[in-house]
Formats: sequence, structure tokens, C-alpha cells
Amino acid sequence: MIFEENPLYYMIKCLIIVGGTLGMMISCTRIKCSWKKMAVVLGLYFLWIGCWSLFMVECYGVLTLLRFCVPTISLPAVLLLYFLSEYSPWQAVFNYTMQISISLIVAMSQTVLVTELGGRESMDFLIRAASFSLCIVIEWKLLREKFALLDYLPDKSWRSLTLVPVSFMLLIVFIGTYPVHFMEAMQNVAYLYAVAAIMVIVYIILFRSLFRQYKLQLMELTEVSNNMLKRELALMQKQVEDAKRFRHDLRHHDKMIAEYVRKEEIGKLFEYLEQQEKEYSETDFVKICENITVDNILGIYAKEAREKGIYVNLNVVVRKETGIRDTDFIAILGNAMENAVHGCTRSGKEEQRIFVHIRQKGGKLAMRISNTCPSGIVFKDGVPVRKNSIEKGIGIESIQRSVRHYDGEADFKVENDEFVARILLNIPQT
Repeated sequence: MIFEENPLYYMIKCLIIVGGTLGMMISCTRIKCSWKKMAVVLGLYFLWIGCWSLFMVECYGVLTLLRFCVPTISLPAVLLLYFLSEYSPWQAVFNYTMQISISLIVAMSQTVLVTELGGRESMDFLIRAASFSLCIVIEWKLLREKFALLDYLPDKSWRSLTLVPVSFMLLIVFIGTYPVHFMEAMQNVAYLYAVAAIMVIVYIILFRSLFRQYKLQLMELTEVSNNMLKRELALMQKQVEDAKRFRHDLRHHDKMIAEYVRKEEIGKLFEYLEQQEKEYSETDFVKICENITVDNILGIYAKEAREKGIYVNLNVVVRKETGIRDTDFIAILGNAMENAVHGCTRSGKEEQRIFVHIRQKGGKLAMRISNTCPSGIVFKDGVPVRKNSIEKGIGIESIQRSVRHYDGEADFKVENDEFVARILLNIPQT
């Protein structure tokens, strides 16, 4: 039953469906505004839906309302939640149009069920309210955290993926309203359920693929983090051994100082003390920048490089808080520095050096990392690839993936016998 003869209840029915759809959308969304602001905005939106649906049913009928539901009801909902959420533009469109296509199938099933049971307004209200509430709870409990994991995808990838839910949404509206309402042509009901079955299969395949990519990225980050941890532990062990050695040699140093004083050889005493100060200072970590993550990453790899005889120059200015996730700093800087150290050692050149220049200004974070490199590096589409292979290295791919997350840019080249990586990130606005 569609209750076309009762415009007032049909308005209530529209509000239930729209409210259920918005609830499904919000259940898988991180809201960035206050609940008070969201309540005001949603209140105005519901006022629009109530007035619009009552007007259309009274003047033009239910079928016309349904045919124009995408531009007049669905599109405002997508825009509304986009401005209230933390999603990037195309990720927001994907999420909300997917929820709309699912909600349309749920609403259609509710209509079929009420019609089969011969129910009236009260039954229709209870069935719709209960089923949408169940959908919201299920998505909140089972899908909310999983949706949050998909933030790793850049907005450009979401742009292509958005074609899937948008196509399903438009197809469902078309089958349900042309040439007549789907309840007046039962073959259309069969078509709608066929579309629903295909939609479920497509979404399962799509999300399995997305989460497989997420796991691969997580494995890559874990490998980089483990390598950094091993390096840090090795450096800590060396510091402990140095401390033991200094403590063991302390009594010898005291004897040397006493002997210089006894002989009144003040010049030699100062020379000896300067040598000791230099030796101690070489074992200390020097603070590189305010950001703890960047400081640790650069400190670990710079220490390793210097121990291998590589000259390292760090010119870094990064604030304590950047808006860049630690995992992305590890993916970008960790891989870039590891590649730089490997590039120097593989070059076999007598003079090996690494220059790191990082600046944070306004809403941008710019990095330039150059290092001595071996000759014959192969590029494909501006990206270095393994020799005798068309594939780029895992480190480069991980860098590019994290750069895309911030709609940034990364380019690689060889210049004056040095490999140069330039990276630009757009800092998220908080």
C-alpha cells in the first residue's frame, strides 16, 4: 500500500524513510560539527521534506514525487552530510549514495510487506520504524569502524568508485517508477530484487578488495616500523655499551687529568678535555625538529647513515602538531630515508651524502630528500622501478599511497648523480 489517498500520512511516511536513510548514513560517518548544530540543520532539512512531499502528493501524485526524489531529496541529503562530516568529497558521495540505494530497497520491501499483509497506516508506521532502526543499529555495530579504515584511499580513487552506488541508485529509481509505480507492475518488483541481489554481490566484492588493499598497506607499514624499531634498538644497545665503556674508562681519565695537573701541563690538559668532549658529543642525539615522529625517524636513519660514513645534512622545520598521521610520516619519511641510505651504499662512490630539507608553511608540508645514487636507475612514468622489472618498489608505492591521502604530489628524478625525491602534502584543516 502506498497510501496515496492520504497525503498527510504519506508525508509522515516520507519523513520516516528519509530519517532512516539519514540514520544509516550517520551510523557510518564521523561528524565534525557539534550535535546542536547538526540537530538544527537536520531539523530544517526535515521541514523541507515534509512540506515538499505534502505539496507534491497533493498536487502531482506519489509517482511524480518518486521520480524527482533524487534531485529534491537525495541530493540535498548528500550535500548536507558532506558539510557535516569529515569525509573527503568523493568518499562522502560514495558512502551516502550507497546508503540511499540500500534504503530504497529497504523501503520497497516495506511497501511490498505491508501490501501483502493488508496493513493500514499503523502497521506501515511500525514496520518502517522498526526495520530502519534495525538497519541503523546493525551498521553502527558492524560497519562504522570498518568504514573508518577506508580513509587510506585518495579522493581520486573514490571518484571512480562512486559510479557504482550512483548507478544502482538511479537504476532502482527508474525501475520503481517507470512506466508506473512498481506495485502496479509486479514484474518490476522482480527486477528490483534482481538489482538488489547484484548490488549485494558487487558491494561484497568491492569491499573485500578495498580491505585487502588496506591489509597490504598495513603490512608494509608494519615492516617499515619493525625495521625502524630494530635500528632504534641497535642504537640504544650501542649507547648502553658506550656508557659502560665510559664508566669503565672513567678512572683512567681521572688519572690522566691528575697527571697533567701534577706536571702543570695545562695546554695538554685542555687538548685532552676537548678530545673527550668531542667523543661524548658524537654519541648524543641532537634534536632535529619539534615534531616527535619526524625527529625520531630522521634521528634513527641519520645516525645509521653517519655510522656508515655517509655525510648527512638535515634542514628541518616542522611544528609539533601537523595534522599528518604518524603512520603516514613513517610511510613517507621512513621509506624515503631507508631508500636514501641504501642508495648511498649501493652507489659505491667514495663521497656519499644525504640532504634532507623539510618545511611546513601555511597549509603545506614540503620535503626534498636527495642522496648519492648508483648509475642506471630506471624510471617508468616518472617513478623509479626495479631493474629488469616494470614494477615500482614497495617503498615508493607506500610513499605514493600516503601522499595521495593528502591530495599531495610526489616526483622522483636523478639530478647531478643524485636521486631526488620531492613531496608536497596538503595539511588537513582542523
